Amino acid sequence: MHIILIHGDNTIESYTRLQTLLGKAKDKGWEIEKIDNKNQNVKEALVSQGLFNTKRLVLVESSSLINKDDVIWVKKNKDLEERMLLIYSDSPITKTVLNSFPEGSKVEEFKLPVYIWRLLDSFYPGNSLNILKLLHSSVSNMPIEFIFSLLAKLMRDFYWVKLEPSSIPYQDWRVSKLKNQASKFSVKKITEIISKLAKIDVKVKKSEAELLPSLDLLIIKYLE
Repeated sequence: MHIILIHGDNTIESYTRLQTLLGKAKDKGWEIEKIDNKNQNVKEALVSQGLFNTKRLVLVESSSLINKDDVIWVKKNKDLEERMLLIYSDSPITKTVLNSFPEGSKVEEFKLPVYIWRLLDSFYPGNSLNILKLLHSSVSNMPIEFIFSLLAKLMRDFYWVKLEPSSIPYQDWRVSKLKNQASKFSVKKITEIISKLAKIDVKVKKSEAELLPSLDLLIIKYLE
């Protein structure tokens, strides 16, 4: 069995890589089954026989959809022929989880560029001028829509780490970093920004606003 894990914060590159692998599998005649909810069984999908093809690729669309029992089963059946298990995660998978898979599993991590991390790390009240500078320099290299999604995810994580940090599925160093940055916000301000981001998203999709100017105004208003 071929096992490939694709993960990381750079979802533009990771998703492109995922589609490339799926395209190659289709070209080679592999049957593809997607696991996108917990009601589906990974083990059954891997052993199932197609009507016209014995080659089978099972795509697990989130690392949270594969549990400890699945991993144990995969280890015991790693010599299963003409099977591929492809696990995709739109965020980093912890080393503990990665190391639980059989030796020889291929891991591909797609990291965000340093300049994006600088922008995300700068996102806190009292730092608006620096945020605006980093934002405008970043959009020359990265789609504004992607940056917007990262900022929305960051605010969600701030809210999460404020209320229930023990349940965040990140490595300890990352949770600690989030706690430190989130401490510069009140819960009220976090919820206000999340609400404003949601409104911006709706307006942009309705062509009633442009993304970059809307973010500029949000930063000036809430992070001055």
